[in-house]
Amino acid sequence: MPQDLSQSVPEAKPEGKKDYFFMRLLTICLVPIAAALLLPQLPAQAAVPNVAAIVNAASYASNGVAPGETVTVFGSMMGPDSFVSGQVGADGALSTELAGVRVWFDESPAPLVYVESSFLAAIVPGSTSGKSASTVQVEYLGNRSLPMVLPIMPSSPGIFTADSSGQGPAIALNQDGSLNSASNPAQAGSTIALWATGDGQTDPAQASGLSVGVQIGGVDSAASYAKTQGLLQINAQIPVGVVSGDAVPVQVQVGQAKSQRNVSVAVAAGTGAAGREWFVSPSGQGTAAGTESDPLDLATALAGAAGRIHPGDKIWLRGGTYRPPNPNGFNSTLAGTTGSPIVIRNYQSERATLDGKGSEITLSVNGGYVWFWGLEIMDSNTTRTTNQTGGVHPNAYGVGVYAPGVRFINNVVHDTAQGFSAYDASSDSVFYGNLSYYNGFVAPDRNHGHGFYMQNIAGTKLLQDNIVGDNADEGFQIYGSGGANVVGFRVFGNASYNSSSWPTPHYQYNFLVAGGALRKDIFFNQNYSFFDPAADAGLVDFGQYTPGQDITVTNSVFAGGYTGPDVSMQAGPVVFAGNKIYVHSSAVQQARLELGPGQNTNGWTWDTNQYFGKNLFFTGTTDGNTAQGVNLDFGGWKSATGFDKNSSFSGAPPSGAWIYVRRNEYESKRANVIIYNWNLSDSVAVDLSTVLTSGDSYVIQDAQNFYAPPVAAGTYSGSPVSIPMKNLAKAAPVGFTAPAHTGPLFGTFVVLAKRSGAQ
Repeated sequence: MPQDLSQSVPEAKPEGKKDYFFMRLLTICLVPIAAALLLPQLPAQAAVPNVAAIVNAASYASNGVAPGETVTVFGSMMGPDSFVSGQVGADGALSTELAGVRVWFDESPAPLVYVESSFLAAIVPGSTSGKSASTVQVEYLGNRSLPMVLPIMPSSPGIFTADSSGQGPAIALNQDGSLNSASNPAQAGSTIALWATGDGQTDPAQASGLSVGVQIGGVDSAASYAKTQGLLQINAQIPVGVVSGDAVPVQVQVGQAKSQRNVSVAVAAGTGAAGREWFVSPSGQGTAAGTESDPLDLATALAGAAGRIHPGDKIWLRGGTYRPPNPNGFNSTLAGTTGSPIVIRNYQSERATLDGKGSEITLSVNGGYVWFWGLEIMDSNTTRTTNQTGGVHPNAYGVGVYAPGVRFINNVVHDTAQGFSAYDASSDSVFYGNLSYYNGFVAPDRNHGHGFYMQNIAGTKLLQDNIVGDNADEGFQIYGSGGANVVGFRVFGNASYNSSSWPTPHYQYNFLVAGGALRKDIFFNQNYSFFDPAADAGLVDFGQYTPGQDITVTNSVFAGGYTGPDVSMQAGPVVFAGNKIYVHSSAVQQARLELGPGQNTNGWTWDTNQYFGKNLFFTGTTDGNTAQGVNLDFGGWKSATGFDKNSSFSGAPPSGAWIYVRRNEYESKRANVIIYNWNLSDSVAVDLSTVLTSGDSYVIQDAQNFYAPPVAAGTYSGSPVSIPMKNLAKAAPVGFTAPAHTGPLFGTFVVLAKRSGAQ
């Protein structure tokens, strides 16, 4: 690791005076937020601890935990009514029992930072190293909570922030030991101290072997690190020439995982210059200066404006419709760097539309480390059918990514031949917060075109918080054929509904993870699938056709379908836990397990699931084409497989409302809201306190009709906001009539704050 840069910054030490600082830091940092917005609460049981959510103590991320990470646990009846701080023993280690509370990871007790009835903090024990999942229970006065299975990640870093929200100014000390703030910024070239958790190392020290990096202002920082109980102290140098400001972004990367966005430090004016801002408009010219009054055309900007656009620059697209200059479509050859991406974004929330009508593909991305943000990408061609097969498509493909490090953030892609396509060449790409709907076309053999078509071999691909529905064929097709691969996928917080709903409903796959010469290292967590349960159609499959290796499927909802989720041809280890599954009683099966030749379930974790509706489970074998096995009731399934020891089954459909609020990591005051409205209520009250602050003006858009007037708007008072679930109008696909809206049973919404000025 890089050498320590400044002895004047306090160093983290494994014992002695550091313990007081450690306890004080974590006590200040770990202030709870509304747990019901992270995971729905389980029904409370008298005198039995109730665990609602387990999150990274710094970032509040809930996509899995790493060995040695400090986590916050939210719930009820988990400890004494009053706050009790952790106790350090003679060996310098935190106690694993505190005021009658223990937290168990499998059968290993976790060191406890503090406990209280509704929230506590613990450190993931080192015994989780090398595991794919761990079963967690909170014990209080001898009573244990229902088990919760968590994915174990190699790393899951989060930076502690000053207001304990997981965003905003970091807790940081300047080189003189004073607190970093807008009124007390750090000087360029000086060293600051940051604190993080989730780096995958344990105490006693058990190195994860993962590299640790820091970026400040998008520039790599020379840094040194010190690990102690649940905490990583980072002494990082402010790069000379970094852009100054009150909120200079800072991120920590451990292995392939990065800490949360929207964390910052204050930096005094230095010698650096901000990346240049460029302006583009539909009427712009290739010879223009690229200013707001003299904008470029889009094709010129995407080609680099004759070498004038550089890493770190930002390109603003003014509102209007952009059409490709040739039948190939728009081609981006811009290239940023990992620390200085080029950002292409709509200006001040204006509607900037790329219309691929008459072209092969609306937008091809052939240069790496470019972010596309807030754009509409579509095809206005009303011809959506062809009398030919073999890949002939009557309308343009949407987005094709052929370079590394590309991000698509909060875009809307619709009515193209295929929404997003990204293959092996596009390693370490991110697709975050996008809407993808009505993509595809109709050919004589079948419907074609998906919301997402993904492959990968190196690094990871992150698909997070996208809302995908009503595509002609499939929602998410993470699929490899021939020599293609399905490796390193992180699929978190996405909603997918009614795939292949038009011209007539013949529902296909909302999520398909299958095929591939190599299929492994896949984490699927907190995703939401919906088909009309009464239709008894639609699919979700994890594995198909070729043998796969490890996959983790956790804390997700699968509603409706021909069958429930199918796990097929996975050698493992497989984790399938914490999921909710409902299929209509007239559907075929509740869940399916099909082992391939030579495969077994040794080392698998399949537990803590909730099943509703169909008391029929299939277990058997397959050669990749034909399955053989038996249908069993829930008791027979548990006996035959050894699975679901702590799971439940109900023949009745679910009741009440399952509400999921997912705050956007790139734009403040923005969130996705996913609602399963089992009681068919006219409206559902949603707590938005983790997204909005009292006095904020907001609008709520129906993700199934995003450009229509909002379904709700107002000034946030702090009280739950009523979102209508009936009489919702759905946008129509270009060239076809609209399929039925999923309301009132299911709704997907986007919360936005009204803003003025550039974002």
